[in-house]
Amino acid sequence: MKLRLLTATLLVLRALAPAGPTATELPPPPPAPKAEFSGIYWSYQDGALHTWKFRDDHTFVHTWIAEPAVPNSERGTFHLNSAGDFVLLEVTSPAGKREFRRMRIQFTKDGLLLDHAELKLKYW
Repeated sequence: MKLRLLTATLLVLRALAPAGPTATELPPPPPAPKAEFSGIYWSYQDGALHTWKFRDDHTFVHTWIAEPAVPNSERGTFHLNSAGDFVLLEVTSPAGKREFRRMRIQFTKDGLLLDHAELKLKYW
């Protein structure tokens, strides 16, 4: 008896409640935040060719090739601090180990400086 009374009360309350938007009337979700910057940058340092790919989804890939032409790479996520003078890298190893690096960044007309290493924007 109490269950029937409770069910009837809930039905009345639902009928009196203002109708909200249906799933088809809801606005679309906001777009995913864009990265603070993106692009492919390169440099040649200490006998190695370095390539940094910063993507719009806040991921990066850093590759370098040194003698004897063995490629190495690391990947992870990145975020600029609010002042835009440091970038925080979260590097994830293939084994799943995470390492955090804070690097000074300065934007130039031809690319950027990353911890004083000059990286040029790749145009090709």
